[in-house]
Amino acid sequence: MLRNLKVLAPLWCSSGSTWQIPMQRAGQATTGNAPGAGGRRSFIEVADKEGMVGLVGRSFPSKGGYDANFSGALVLRSFEKGDRSGGIPASAIADVEITPSLTNAYSTLHGGAIATLVDVLGTLALLAEDPSKPGVSVEINVSYLSAAKVGTHIVAEGTVLRSGRSLGYTEVRLHDTTTKKLVAIGRHTKAFPRT
Repeated sequence: MLRNLKVLAPLWCSSGSTWQIPMQRAGQATTGNAPGAGGRRSFIEVADKEGMVGLVGRSFPSKGGYDANFSGALVLRSFEKGDRSGGIPASAIADVEITPSLTNAYSTLHGGAIATLVDVLGTLALLAEDPSKPGVSVEINVSYLSAAKVGTHIVAEGTVLRSGRSLGYTEVRLHDTTTKKLVAIGRHTKAFPRT
């Protein structure tokens, strides 16, 4: 599935805050839990230790559990750190390959997997703004608009709508790259507990 990334061009930064790695599709990324990377880490731990750059172009890192379904299926394509003063929101864009482990009885992307993508991409957008503030989920909602079949590739884009001291609000859109249809749109609210 998603192994052996051949980087087509070096990692680059266009405006000082947008990082991208050229890829033809999600199926070309390396594993985010490579043995030299200090063992199995979650995407939140990678962002905290390496910054968001440590996630770009890699297969979704997971410690296991439900998130492991996205290892080999989700690859962070780019992120925008954002600029509040300039009105540019923080965001994250990922490529997702619909694998059998993410589907329902109809061989289409499962609603729970879509909700997880809203959770993950919302969190990645918040991490793009501040890698030390992943937050905890307090509310999530999803509108399911069309089906995405197994083998399909979708683009998931998370954007920070507003982020303050105690709460962050994000919106996530999932688009089918073949049909160009909007598969789902979701909103995700996260709290930033005081430490």
